[in-house]
Amino acid sequence: MFERSHETHIILDQTQVPKVILYIPFSVSEKGKEELYQMACRWQENIAASAKSYKKPVIVMHRQPAEKDEDYADMANVVHTFDSLTIPEDSIIYILAHGIGDSLYVASTRDGRIKITTNEMIDRAKQDGLTAALAEKMKPLRLYICEEEGANKFLAYNCAIALGPDYKKINLQYYEKKVGIPLNPNNANLITSKRAAINVMENNQPKKLIVGKAAEFKQTINVGEVLIKHGLIEEEKSYFNLFSFLSYFSSGATKKKEAEKTKETNKNDYPKRK
Repeated sequence: MFERSHETHIILDQTQVPKVILYIPFSVSEKGKEELYQMACRWQENIAASAKSYKKPVIVMHRQPAEKDEDYADMANVVHTFDSLTIPEDSIIYILAHGIGDSLYVASTRDGRIKITTNEMIDRAKQDGLTAALAEKMKPLRLYICEEEGANKFLAYNCAIALGPDYKKINLQYYEKKVGIPLNPNNANLITSKRAAINVMENNQPKKLIVGKAAEFKQTINVGEVLIKHGLIEEEKSYFNLFSFLSYFSSGATKKKEAEKTKETNKNDYPKRK
């Protein structure tokens, strides 16, 4: 495992508190720099130039043990662990990856040359500091992964299973359409928004057609519910109602006895007529 001690907290002032974190589960040696890192940088730049500049995201990128600092020398805006950041509650983590039409895998490039399983992706996030405690204090973990025809739903389910019981309280969010980074507003007063698209055929060639904002196609699942559905954990049974039921009648019976005792006492204390 590479040393973490060289990393420093990158928070300089309140404007740099990371409300949005972009997580890249691929390292430089896995072509993570070719597309995903470039996409994250454009995301940063577009937000910085918009009315949402206070939400400029921070980039966390997975790093392989054999890699050296020099491999990341020109990537000063990257850290490699979540615990190297000061992360406030209600922040958002987006996991960036390319879908390849198979819900069991994600890739670092669109052509799928280098891919890992969804299990590996989640394991890497955990290795890089995504603990259950951190995830619980944040907004739902967002899988910002391009897929179509329902593959993202099953990909999200696989991620939920990979997270496991310790993360049962958190929610995952996925998108039903292909997604894109926030557009460059060309005007600092404009609000950026992430776009959703589908591929259509035009002259026998695929063409991307924008169909709306990404948020319109966002779906949420709960990790615990997925684990219960697949029989991986048992549903927690609540004994509250039974306890309340028994307590109610127990207290009622006690009060009744006390009332009868008081009545008898009052009866005995009352002066008898001669």
